[in-house]
Amino acid sequence: MGSFLRLVVAALGWQAIQDFFRHRRVRDLGVCGLYLGAAYLVFSPSYANLDFFWDDEAFIFSNPQVINAPSWSSFWEYGGKFSKAWPLSYSVYWMMINYFPDSGMIFYKSVNIFLHALNGFVLFVIFRRIRLPRPFFLAMIFLAHPLQVEVVSWVMQLQTIIAGFFALLSMYCFLLFGKRRAIWPYTFAYLFFFLSLQAKSIAVALPVLFCYVIWYCRRPLRYYLVLVPFLLMSTQAALRSVRGTSLMLERLNYELIETGQFARPGDRRLAANRDHGSDLNSITPWRDEHFFNFNNYLWESRRPERSISFKRSKVLQKAIVHYPTKIVLPVGLAFIYSQAPEHPLLVGAMCFLLFGLPVVLYVLNRRRIVFAVPVLLVATLLPVCGLSYIGFFSWSYVADRYAYLAVIALPLLLGIWARKSHDFAYAVKVYLVLVLCLSYWYGYKFNNPLRLYAEALNHRSDAAMYSLYFEEHLSQNLIPEAEDVLNEAARKFPDDPKFKADRVRLEIYKKYLKGSN
Repeated sequence: MGSFLRLVVAALGWQAIQDFFRHRRVRDLGVCGLYLGAAYLVFSPSYANLDFFWDDEAFIFSNPQVINAPSWSSFWEYGGKFSKAWPLSYSVYWMMINYFPDSGMIFYKSVNIFLHALNGFVLFVIFRRIRLPRPFFLAMIFLAHPLQVEVVSWVMQLQTIIAGFFALLSMYCFLLFGKRRAIWPYTFAYLFFFLSLQAKSIAVALPVLFCYVIWYCRRPLRYYLVLVPFLLMSTQAALRSVRGTSLMLERLNYELIETGQFARPGDRRLAANRDHGSDLNSITPWRDEHFFNFNNYLWESRRPERSISFKRSKVLQKAIVHYPTKIVLPVGLAFIYSQAPEHPLLVGAMCFLLFGLPVVLYVLNRRRIVFAVPVLLVATLLPVCGLSYIGFFSWSYVADRYAYLAVIALPLLLGIWARKSHDFAYAVKVYLVLVLCLSYWYGYKFNNPLRLYAEALNHRSDAAMYSLYFEEHLSQNLIPEAEDVLNEAARKFPDDPKFKADRVRLEIYKKYLKGSN
């Protein structure tokens, strides 16, 4: 029997097959295929909800600034009618809408999953380059982390995935530049950094990480001069992003209110537009008096006096505690989190763990690798720590999508730790299994908006959240449930005029449904 098996193996050319799969490029293709399969498996619950998610329709599919653009290059024209702060993302949106007009949400969500899997593969190459043990499993933790569910399931967050893709490529090229001191890795690092900022400004603080790479590679002081072009581009992109966001909200609110594209069946906004015309000064008081919704939040978020008076220190304290905790222990995730301030002792303890402890370890053993994780967290989370005003801060000081690149800190920490302990490598695999299960379960919860809003009410049970919860029931024609939510909100907030207006809207909607039947 043994001789027969040897003959079969020899006939199949088993050695040649082994040599073929030992080739690095073939193995890389296999790894990329495994990441694609794992991503589609883990995030498959996102296909359970094929409706528009939150502001997907308003910002992309029904946005006049996107659907009326003559070409994808219109978003790149500085000062033009269709210019955007993030032109690359809107160019991709325009191509998806115009080149694939008959595609549904399955196509859009598949694009998100595909590009996210590519990001996992690029991170695998980076981990292999810096010689971390088990790079395949470490990059898989980033790929399947529960914090990534919101980004992958939300079509509009394709801009975050694209920006992350080019940011990771820029990191890889700059690592090559730090080792080889050649001109071509530096050139490509600058190009990919530019493209990342054109997609979204999540990597605007990436030069901080590049500065650490130069210091870690023990390059002379003159090498820090190569960061000047990165710093100039980063500053320009940050200023453009802040200004562009304000202009985008102003244009979007004007056009959506003028055309009534936010109106639902039974909504009285279209009648208001006909009665008062397109004058914003006459529409705004009518709207504020009769109803409140997400568009009103957008309208209020662009007011400059709100950004001046906003307490950025609370955002910073919340970010210092929230993001590292959720990255390590991804439980209790939600779309909106509580705005309650963190305890000062907890903030101080987290600051010591993130920044004080690495300094102590460096003084003891002089190993520069101890600063890798805190520097990465600073480079990826600095834009959302209260430096600038973000409209979503009116609802929640933190969000899962803001930590898309910051999740890299966890596998990086595990990889550095696994260098010292062989047994710890098995703990990495166990943690990966737990992450896969949590992501799959959270995917089901995230793609059920009613369940997601109910979870968010546990973190923030104010009038605005109840109004959103009511709106979601109304959009799904769940009239009895919407009435129950409205009654509960009216009991908790008896003097709030928004719920009186919602009661009027609910009665109008009932009459509309009765008349249509």
